[in-house]
Amino acid sequence: MKKRLLISLSALLLSACADKNQYEEAVLAEMQKEQDIKDYKIDPAHITDCVVDLTTKKMPGLFAFDPNRMTAYRNYAEMLTLTQAKNDQEFKSKRNKLIQDFGSPKALADARLNYSESIGNCLTAVIGQSEEEELEKEKAKQQTAEKSPEPAETLVTTEAPVEKPAATSSPAETPATTEAPVEAAKTPAEAPATTETPAEVPATTKTPAEATAPAEAPEQG
Repeated sequence: MKKRLLISLSALLLSACADKNQYEEAVLAEMQKEQDIKDYKIDPAHITDCVVDLTTKKMPGLFAFDPNRMTAYRNYAEMLTLTQAKNDQEFKSKRNKLIQDFGSPKALADARLNYSESIGNCLTAVIGQSEEEELEKEKAKQQTAEKSPEPAETLVTTEAPVEKPAATSSPAETPATTEAPVEAAKTPAEAPATTETPAEVPATTKTPAEATAPAEAPEQG
């Protein structure tokens, strides 16, 4: 008995998932055609999830695996293929079948209204969210631009090159360094002091005068 119950539940789950997946694929195909989604560069899959969730809230059935809910998924998916009719005859035949599936023309009209309103609400919400994100990005850029006065700081850093002329004053001080050659030039002026030693040479030359003294010795004899 338990095995039969598990088998029936698993079959129910598989069929419910298959019906919902079929409806999601139909919605995704329609969202890929929406011009607003293309203009705002919105992900069609994101809008699809929103539309499926909103439309499901107004579908028949009390819970996800309710047979009425699964039938609604199939009917909604078939309703979206109504625009794919190639001619009026095919459109009328599909429409009549949908009226039978939904139970009445009013039920079909209500389902179509539910789907259209869900698309409008999802687009409004997603577009508004994307616009808010863009505004937040722009505000963040403005705040970063205001908080970073980097150009002013670069001017302060550029003052260092302005101080370089003070460093170039060293060439002006080079005349002080050139005083050393001036002092070196004075040493030739002092050279006569060193040449005074040749002036004393005549004192040493008096020895030849004394050499003439032995010449006076013969006069005494």
